[in-house]
Amino acid sequence: MSASRWVSWSARAWARRIALGLAFLAAVTAPRQARAEPVETSGLVAPRPIAALRADYPKGAVAAALVVVELVVEADGRVSEAHVVTGEAPFAESALRAVRATPFAPATRAGKPVAARIRVPIDFLPSVDLPHDPYPDAPPRPGPPPRVVLPPNPYDGLAPNVVQIQVQGARRVAGVTRLGRAEIRDLPGAFGDGFRAIETLPGVVPVASGLPFFFVRGAPPGATGYFLDGVRLPVLFHLGAGPSVVHPALVDRIDFYPGAAPAEFGRSSGGVVAGATKEPSQRLRGEANVRLLDAGALVEVPLPRQRGSALVAGRFGYPGLLLPLFAPNTRLSYWDYQSRVSVRVGERDTLTLFVLGSYDYLGRRVGSTGNTTVVSDPVGLGEVAQSEQLDTRTIFETEFHRVELRHDHTIPSGKVRTALTVGTDGSALGLRDRVRGEIFGWRFEWERALSREVVLRGGADTQYNRYEVRGEADVPPNPEFVKLFPTRDELLLGTRADVTWSPAGRLRFIAGMRLDHYSAYRISAFERAPGAEPDALPGRQVSVEPRLSVRVGVVPRVVFVSAVGIAAQPPRFLLPLPGLTVGRLREGLERSAQTSHGFEWTLPYAMALTTTFFSSRTIGLADAFAACPGARNAFTDGNACTTRTSGSAVGLELYLKRDLSKRIAGFVSYTLSRASRTVPASVFGAEAPPVGASVASDGRVVIPSDYDRTHVLNAAVAYDVGRGYRAGLRFVLYSGRPYTPTASDGSLLGAPNSARLPIFSRFDVRLEKRWELGASRHVSLVLEGLNVTLRKEATGVRCATRAGPDDVDLGNGCVGEQIGPITVPEPRRRGRDVKAAVRSTLSRSRGWPRPSSPRPHPARSRAPQPRTRSPPAGGSRSGSPTRR
Repeated sequence: MSASRWVSWSARAWARRIALGLAFLAAVTAPRQARAEPVETSGLVAPRPIAALRADYPKGAVAAALVVVELVVEADGRVSEAHVVTGEAPFAESALRAVRATPFAPATRAGKPVAARIRVPIDFLPSVDLPHDPYPDAPPRPGPPPRVVLPPNPYDGLAPNVVQIQVQGARRVAGVTRLGRAEIRDLPGAFGDGFRAIETLPGVVPVASGLPFFFVRGAPPGATGYFLDGVRLPVLFHLGAGPSVVHPALVDRIDFYPGAAPAEFGRSSGGVVAGATKEPSQRLRGEANVRLLDAGALVEVPLPRQRGSALVAGRFGYPGLLLPLFAPNTRLSYWDYQSRVSVRVGERDTLTLFVLGSYDYLGRRVGSTGNTTVVSDPVGLGEVAQSEQLDTRTIFETEFHRVELRHDHTIPSGKVRTALTVGTDGSALGLRDRVRGEIFGWRFEWERALSREVVLRGGADTQYNRYEVRGEADVPPNPEFVKLFPTRDELLLGTRADVTWSPAGRLRFIAGMRLDHYSAYRISAFERAPGAEPDALPGRQVSVEPRLSVRVGVVPRVVFVSAVGIAAQPPRFLLPLPGLTVGRLREGLERSAQTSHGFEWTLPYAMALTTTFFSSRTIGLADAFAACPGARNAFTDGNACTTRTSGSAVGLELYLKRDLSKRIAGFVSYTLSRASRTVPASVFGAEAPPVGASVASDGRVVIPSDYDRTHVLNAAVAYDVGRGYRAGLRFVLYSGRPYTPTASDGSLLGAPNSARLPIFSRFDVRLEKRWELGASRHVSLVLEGLNVTLRKEATGVRCATRAGPDDVDLGNGCVGEQIGPITVPEPRRRGRDVKAAVRSTLSRSRGWPRPSSPRPHPARSRAPQPRTRSPPAGGSRSGSPTRR
């Protein structure tokens, strides 16, 4: 589909969606008067000021004023955040000083303190000088003083000045799932890592069990954007089944947008994961953990006079101490760090320096035969290196670093943020191919409430990237790798704005627009061979991305939610790796149109149900698995995987949840979906479409995506036994991915991706005993296991060959190659201020999850070469029909 046809199709689709949306709004709003949506307050007690909240009337002022301050009261009663919603200077400053100086009793739910967000109105009235009273007071009468009895005041039981309460963790934007810190750290199988909880949400399809790479509503992992306090992260997890690159104690909440994210999140054509760190603490706090594979710690120290805090956190992995027991020739290590200094330089201004980074290394020890060493290449780079000594060869090496200086300024009824960001990215695939990137960015954000019903937000940002490709030592980089990831300069410019309109308590309407400009320039001269294709790198692209979301309270306890939008990004590698962005901008952007519609149901017993129907369509997709013959050898000669595809996804999501902070809690998450790709027939080694294949109007073949999983189910239950004991169980089940059965000569035995691997399921367990050491300290002993039933998973396929001892017969001449069992039993001790943990990983796997069965391509076939494949930690990549 050409860009003009796609724009025309998008415009018509948008017109139909907007017309249907307006008709629906008219139908549900016309018969009734607008009224506020009921707020669930069962068992919830609002925070209240311990002392009277008094604000000084500003000197020189002569008028009356009303200031509404929104503040967050933490579970320990401290005010961690406060800003003015409505009100002008100088009354706003006086109100903020009064709120910050007033102690609060925290909100409670079922008797337990919880963090809550409230709005406090403060009235300012000028003093009035009354004239002298000319009438003297009457002399007192003899006898007891008179007694006046008034009827009871029905408002006496209400907390003073509190007009609105919102418990942290509630949803505020259509289409977002918000995970709070308390629940995400207690999820079975997540090992206290909040970002690992993403895989339990609807719309998320795992690549393989235990590996933190996900397809989100059909979009590949590289299309998902990761943000932390507005800083974009190139990668979110360490290699293998490792933890996230951010210390869990630093994360306060996580917002997950599977599609049609707000306009503030751009340059991602799939989902968005936005994490927020905890507000600076006004007390000393810390957490430490020591495991069998890594150790980490976090310490935060308040600054004098409550002007801010300084924080440092990090993790160091040493799996190489135990990995030789299971994979003697594999080398794996990782570390990460975070540091933050936040200083309040005035009543309205705060400066923050935020630094973070991460490093991962995966290598393999190689042996010698005479004077020649053959280096196995499990990532399909086809490399052979010469060496006379035993040495460690790089398989994967990634790192990134970010430094951001930001200034937050409070304005009347709003706030402004300005940030400068610098950083470096680096990735190495094998011996020859390394990418290093330098990043310089600036962004500006503002928000202002024009009234109680209307809030405006906007911003602009610019980013300069320089990517350099080089080999190691005297080994030049692979030409096909350079073709995909050339040395270049990039300039990204973006601006966005949105308006939130809440005319009634049961209606919220957010309309936004984002505009991005992309440009790329080649640094070195490009010599084009006669008859070769034009240089695909230099170019300019513009993306116009409207976003729209609506929340409508249809009836009490039922809310209709809808989100539609267009998103785009430059072409990226399938997996999120630092610096690996495909440098072929002239061929266009990856563009996606996303829609979702559903209902949120508030059920009895503190339960909530969300039902969502979604659809998406993407063009210009750089999906090497779908578009390239023999995708397992992605960078071999003549196979640079530059072909673009289009794709679509449609599905139904169900999410039934009871807060994990309850005594009996849990959730059920289910996704029924179908993701497809439209690829050229040449992918299957023929000019004509294969027999039985679905053919699009342009003659291309429509096939299920290589990681399409029809059914994905996550279910968890947790029970607070009492006396500090808590137990949790999680069940995971999903369909096998599709594959194409082939004969020994490479011919297809069925339609492309018409067969499927077996269903996989696993159980995760979490047991905890907690000892309270005071009001703010505790120690917990946690026993946690991933895949405690030791189930293996079939991820690769070999056809026309014998089944090995660990293979599963698929019944059509093919066998499924199983990996695992990937399992992580973890006994640990955890505390708020002191944390100790022990973790062990017992896994012996045979293969990386392979993208798909080999696809024949006569024009690029070669004589088979004997190769010795060596599995990396956590799995060896299977993709060769070579017998083991």
